Amino acid sequence: HFSELLKKWTHIVQNKLNSHSEKLIIMEKIQSDSTIEESSLSAREIMRGVKNIIKCWSDINAPICSQNGPIFENLVAMLCAHLHSYTSQLKSLVVEMRYHATYDTQFDIQDEMLIAFNNMHLLRQLNLAMEEELRMKLWTCSYEKLQEIIQANDLALKQEEIAITAGLADKMEPSIERFVFELKKANPDVSASQVLGMLMDYLDSNIALISRMQDKGTLSNIVVNIWGKICMKLKDVVETKPELEEEHYERVGDSLKFLKHHFQNNLGENGVPEEQLIAQPAFTQVLDTMDLQKMDTTELIIRHYKEQSEERGERSTGAGVIDLKLSLKERRDGKAILFAKLLGARELIALDTNGKSDPFIQLQVVPHHLFPDCELKQSTVKKSTLEPIYNEMFEFIIPQDQICNGVLVLTVFDYDFISANDFEGEAMVRLTDLPRNSEQHVKWTMALHRPKQDSIYKILAGRVNDKVATKFVEIRRKAMEAEEFMLAESGASSTTGSKVSLAQRHGSES
Repeated sequence: HFSELLKKWTHIVQNKLNSHSEKLIIMEKIQSDSTIEESSLSAREIMRGVKNIIKCWSDINAPICSQNGPIFENLVAMLCAHLHSYTSQLKSLVVEMRYHATYDTQFDIQDEMLIAFNNMHLLRQLNLAMEEELRMKLWTCSYEKLQEIIQANDLALKQEEIAITAGLADKMEPSIERFVFELKKANPDVSASQVLGMLMDYLDSNIALISRMQDKGTLSNIVVNIWGKICMKLKDVVETKPELEEEHYERVGDSLKFLKHHFQNNLGENGVPEEQLIAQPAFTQVLDTMDLQKMDTTELIIRHYKEQSEERGERSTGAGVIDLKLSLKERRDGKAILFAKLLGARELIALDTNGKSDPFIQLQVVPHHLFPDCELKQSTVKKSTLEPIYNEMFEFIIPQDQICNGVLVLTVFDYDFISANDFEGEAMVRLTDLPRNSEQHVKWTMALHRPKQDSIYKILAGRVNDKVATKFVEIRRKAMEAEEFMLAESGASSTTGSKVSLAQRHGSES
């Protein structure tokens, strides 16, 4: 009979808890009841209710028996579910707030968000404290079972917290971009601290607010993420501002130093250690981009092709593969002949409405400014197939002293009689990887890829008055700007992949 009464009691408690939390959060709208308190009335009422239930159970002093153990476990699970339900409601309310911004509107962290974060942190602490509180009142409930229930709930509460804190830096990004891009407009003689004055005011006001967060770990992550966004926008300034004068470079560098010092020293106890700041990938990227922007166009082009050929992964993106035979034979006149026998292609993407393509392949030795006599070669068009067979031979006469900088690029297109040909994918092989003066052609299977726009391409695209740069962009635009379109078109096929090496030799054949 006593166990039956306990079951009825826990059932009544569960209904009361659910009703109570819903009324609290709806009536309060998570507004603070005091300018001093950092958590709201609803969270403190939830805490008081949970503690009272635990005390009530202790006062009941239920007798030790096998029937009461599961009731106790159910009570613990019920309290955990209650905390999780309240936290989920908090997240929903925060998401409904003005939690977005565009380039023209400014996003600011609000008091209500801060209070919601602190409410969540408060209840996570309560959840973990229950483990110690209830361990003294285990009776027939095992400690391992209690620990499992509470720790699982802590993970669930943490995920709810992350869901609304992780995106704060993203929401601030449009405002950060608008302030940082003032560096592009301002005269070179204006100091970095003057240009970034509005950004500093924006950061200080928001960081001062989030510094009231009780979870200092989450606070630190938010500040570091904001720093990363700033670095990325400084990188964009360098990439999109073609042929900057030396004064502009110096000011971007000064801005980086100024902001790093501010995040490190001027945020009080929220200051970020220098090692954390420089460990951010975006920090390194902005420095690298500044170095790239200072480089000569021809140096950038050579570097682009080398990096593109080196960074191709061992697996394709599902765009197919090319089979060919290659060899490189040196002559006495300082020239060399590159032999390329195009065998065929396989597993191509269907780009026509009939589920097929009309593929042809272009072959080119690059960079163009180093190999001006190597004309673009092109295969025949194979109609309505995803497995074209060519068996066509091509030759390129190249200077031996430039083999170290040369790359053979093979680009697959789908022929279109009416509109522009569609890009399918490309493959690259460095000339230094080819055997020289071999009596046999080596067979290669090369995976097709869709290249991403790298910093070098963006920088050279901005050098509109540089003939070498504009020629490079003209050659590369079709491939570099097709990736997003092709990913959308290929859909699931781009995720399956093809386990074929980028340049995997399958033995020597004559």
